Amino acid sequence: MHLMRRVIAAATALGCLCLVTMSVVPSVAAAACPTANPAANFTGKYPGVGPFGEGETVAQVQELFNAARTAEGCTTPMVLPANYATMTRAEQFLALYNSEREARGLPALKLDSTLMGRIAFNHSNEITTYGYAAHASPIDQPQAFSARISVNPVFTGSTFGENGAWSTGGGGCANEQGEPTECPPGLLTLPSANIVFTYMYGDGPGENANPACKGTVTWGCWGHRQAILGTWNWVAIGVAGPHEEQVTSDFGNLPASYTPPATADTNPPVLGPVTYANGTATVTGVADSPMNMNDTGATPLTKAISDVVFYTNAIKETTPGSETFNTVVATESAAGTWTAPITVAAGEVLHAVAVDGSGNFTDVTMAPPATTLTAGENTVAIPAATPAATTARLASVDSGANAPAATPTAAALVASIDRQAHRKVVRYVKVFLNGHWHIYRPGKSKNFPLYTSEGVDVGLSKKTRWRAPAGDEPLAAPTIRLHKGWNFVAAPYPLVHMTCHATRFELAGQGDRLEEISVGTKPNTGMIMKPMHGKWGNDLMMVIDDGKGFWVKDAGSATWTPSPTLYVRGKRTSGTPTTR
Repeated sequence: MHLMRRVIAAATALGCLCLVTMSVVPSVAAAACPTANPAANFTGKYPGVGPFGEGETVAQVQELFNAARTAEGCTTPMVLPANYATMTRAEQFLALYNSEREARGLPALKLDSTLMGRIAFNHSNEITTYGYAAHASPIDQPQAFSARISVNPVFTGSTFGENGAWSTGGGGCANEQGEPTECPPGLLTLPSANIVFTYMYGDGPGENANPACKGTVTWGCWGHRQAILGTWNWVAIGVAGPHEEQVTSDFGNLPASYTPPATADTNPPVLGPVTYANGTATVTGVADSPMNMNDTGATPLTKAISDVVFYTNAIKETTPGSETFNTVVATESAAGTWTAPITVAAGEVLHAVAVDGSGNFTDVTMAPPATTLTAGENTVAIPAATPAATTARLASVDSGANAPAATPTAAALVASIDRQAHRKVVRYVKVFLNGHWHIYRPGKSKNFPLYTSEGVDVGLSKKTRWRAPAGDEPLAAPTIRLHKGWNFVAAPYPLVHMTCHATRFELAGQGDRLEEISVGTKPNTGMIMKPMHGKWGNDLMMVIDDGKGFWVKDAGSATWTPSPTLYVRGKRTSGTPTTR
């Protein structure tokens, strides 16, 4: 993982979510550590980023920090809780932050784990979901980071700072020949001690991981250190990602009277249909979840709907490092109805995202386009069911969940196609599971369920057009379980323009080896993408047909969740983890 670290303090509102305070008492006789910035980055026993992998011991962490403190002329030793190594990431960050503060005579920070904590978590979760690296969010008050906190009434008048340790891409790693390979252990997840050590002792000019302190750019030198040692009384630490690789630390200076809510709001907003006409995008039925409590009452703590944005295909930064994105902020034209001018070209997928005051978000798209089915066999990828039939839609708590298909059984698919064709045209429906075909013939064989992860083979007697049942299509990718050998799978709308190249990188990042991909009704037919003379190369721009089932030949077994952010018009939008 690479670190992106910048501190920004801005006037905002009041808040944090409390609950835990950890205190480390320095020795009275010891010399206090300085608050001033060091003359140079620490280059002693442990130069640069700390040396430890996961599972570092308390003694190792203390030795690392004490060496740097000694170089600063400080003899106050670091004393961490004995159970540091088994703490959660948030608890470790709190212990390290407070050790550094108290060694300098600064008051300990209180951990806000409900409101600010939820906002910090959701920012980390956004980064994991959309593959960007910035303090500003593309969907949650897309401007200075503090706006996503200060939008809530309880935070009016407070100030905030932020540190981030972020990794982007999700596309795995490559060797010198560009071939996908398994990422080295620890690449995506630096231990907490390494990150905080770098904030405190490796954040200045010279070799560092601070994009705001490189070359002629010096405005952000030691900014992360000063954020830790700032005039705050609360901190929120949001950790997300499959490897807990995304960490957002939000610091707040809040009134002494501030009391965080007892529980966090964790339920995402609800949205109705998304439509587009005459250059205007519209989404209706937008409302915060009725299960949330902190936005209710005469004086709500949080804002119900923070904002709504639209974008097409995938979220991207307009210019690298700009922290501005291709999302368009909508306005509420009527209760629950939000609109915005936006250009949606033919073949593009329009998304609407609603965010609440706690940062919970829901991303939905327009209903999928109609599919042309020919006489004979057709491979199809069926999108997910509408929210009325399933809860598997992309939200801050359930991204990546598999879901029943929009036509959740083989019989339902037959009925849907026949109804739209105004005649009985479906002869059979087939799925390939664990090396065997399962076949449904209307009125002649047993019905079975359909899921978004499965490629479906539909046999027709006549050509027709079919549109999957309309609904608020979830962005969440299906969880595809691959077994050794051939697998007939699907990554349905709105995951469009998928490439074999990106698919290989995703699987390689999980330590899995892909042997071949083909698109057709049988393995080894249709468009075949496989190594030539031991190397790949014919797959860089080869696109898996949108809305089609396809075949994957796997050398072992894997659980694969295609990333919605990696596929845009046949090109990968991000690669191996990057630093900005």
